[in-house]
Amino acid sequence: MLEFGLKNLLANRYKYEDMEKWTPGRTTAELKKCELRADFIKLLESVVTYRNYMAHEFLANHVNVRAHQNKVSQLGKG
Repeated sequence: MLEFGLKNLLANRYKYEDMEKWTPGRTTAELKKCELRADFIKLLESVVTYRNYMAHEFLANHVNVRAHQNKVSQLGKG
């Protein structure tokens, strides 16, 4: 929701277009270029840091679970 709201702000106030594939980091960087309040940018940068951590942890855990499932599956075939 936050990401959509920020992109909406860029589109409506600053006339940006074609942001569908932008990451939250890119969106925050563009808002910083537009000179939004420094405290708000700092908050967004913090949100991006936590979001990236969570996303990478999710992907790493997903890979580990899939590897474990494959190993268990191979043991069952033996």
